[in-house]
Amino acid sequence: MVGELPELKGHARDLRIDACRGIALWWIFLDHVPNCIGSWLTLRHYGFGDAAEIFMFVSGVTCALAYGKARRCEGWTAVIRRTLWRSWDIYVAFLLLTLACAILAHLAGGGRLADESNTRILLDHPGATLAHAVILQYSSVNTDVLPIFVLLIGIAAMIATATLLNLISIKPRQQSAIDSTRPSENSRTIMSHSRIGRDFADGRHVFS
Repeated sequence: MVGELPELKGHARDLRIDACRGIALWWIFLDHVPNCIGSWLTLRHYGFGDAAEIFMFVSGVTCALAYGKARRCEGWTAVIRRTLWRSWDIYVAFLLLTLACAILAHLAGGGRLADESNTRILLDHPGATLAHAVILQYSSVNTDVLPIFVLLIGIAAMIATATLLNLISIKPRQQSAIDSTRPSENSRTIMSHSRIGRDFADGRHVFS
């Protein structure tokens, strides 16, 4: 059986995750090479998915390890900060890569390259297409995984924010419930005076 992933110390890396991610990337590369005999070694011909699903799964495990450690060491605010920053990084990289693909297609004279890279519409209608790219409704060829990462990590940030707000709202309610179960100082004083009064009435009060 496969054991649990060890807790990494410092900036150490888990070589098993790196190996799985590297194999998935190589399989994705082979699947995108036309008429490549090496693609018969990938999962595309033998399963219900391909290497992209493996890469997404391994990336999810990596995020769980990284952000889980951040939660244990720095709390939920660190998780929110890191997920938002990571989502923003991927979002900016996606937009820059989309522009780079369009520029390369334009410098190459358009034609077949623009059609194959799905940048023809961006070259013909740059304003509207860029607006769709900003809201993650357009992507050039082989860049559609980046909007998925932006959305998934953004959703993780929203879940972390909701969890933190829930924890913040629970603590005052717990404290008020604890306070309600404790007798107040005034009630303890009244109870003490009542007990002394009963002792005087019964003649059992002793002065010390």
